[in-house]
Amino acid sequence: MASRINHSDDSKSLHKGNRLIDEWGNSLSLKGNSLNKAKLQFAKIESGKKNLKGRSVESIVAAIIYVVTRQDNIPIKPHDIESATHVDIKEIKSAYKAIKEYVEHIPPLDAPRYCQNFCNKLKLPNDVSKAAFEIASNIKEKRYLDSKNPRTAAAVAIYMAT
Repeated sequence: MASRINHSDDSKSLHKGNRLIDEWGNSLSLKGNSLNKAKLQFAKIESGKKNLKGRSVESIVAAIIYVVTRQDNIPIKPHDIESATHVDIKEIKSAYKAIKEYVEHIPPLDAPRYCQNFCNKLKLPNDVSKAAFEIASNIKEKRYLDSKNPRTAAAVAIYMAT
């Protein structure tokens, strides 16, 4: 059963949260800077957690990892985080909504961020990756696919570049 945040267990939940950030961050291949940022944000949220009482440490940590990946331009989907953390996607989304007020800036998702990741996964040459990034940037700039999923726009850019 997931441990719940309780005001009397501050140091225990902080220790557990830091351990989970290290464990899950490593399984998602996050770098040290991202892990440190996640730990700082967890400590900040831990200190002002009035509206988080009753939420599991696991769901809050998973949501923080999602926030940090967005802030650091690491295109990881919530489902990837769900797979690594074994926290239900609904819990992650609920915790994400709850911690938004504690987090400074969460950049919006956009197609150029996804192009490089997709190109790497597809093992496409560097020139194709650069061309896809430029196409995705143009799509974003000219607002052709504003209401569409940014992964779709990235896929379109990669298709056009190949």
